[in-house]
Amino acid sequence: MDLMKQAQALERTGRDIIHMSIGEPDFTAPELVTRAATDALTRGVTQYTNALGNRAAARSACPALSGCVQAEHRSGAESACRSCG
Repeated sequence: MDLMKQAQALERTGRDIIHMSIGEPDFTAPELVTRAATDALTRGVTQYTNALGNRAAARSACPALSGCVQAEHRSGAESACRSCG
């Protein structure tokens, strides 16, 4: 709740804040994400992933993430992709 109070205080000073800490984001999902979700639902991909995550998805995300956050792919590692942020 303290984070929300800080964000609201910054908004009052004119800062543009994207709220992602509590509740829902204040923007809609990009069309690409909506299409991928619809496709996954149609194919019946509705279960949780393995507790260790989806390694193929993590590996494919690393190149995209490396341009905006620190991300790395270590071949053979339990965690195929690690990022902060």
